[in-house]
Amino acid sequence: VYSPGSGHKSRSCFSAQVTYLTTGDHIILKDVGPARYTLFQSDKSFFGLAKIGDTRQSQQQYQMRHNMSVQPQTTTLP
Repeated sequence: VYSPGSGHKSRSCFSAQVTYLTTGDHIILKDVGPARYTLFQSDKSFFGLAKIGDTRQSQQQYQMRHNMSVQPQTTTLP
């Protein structure tokens, strides 16, 4: 889709991906080739993240860490 008018014509694009991220992961935006470029304009461009949900395994790990931190430590004496 080209923008109307007589100035610079640009194409519009939408990309989406669902991926599993863990604590400490980094997201980097970069152009994938020399013939492509990204034009970010404050009134037209948007980048966003949405949390879809936790996996069952990460929920269990969180619960284990939380339960371990709040339960008192016990030691059996001889």
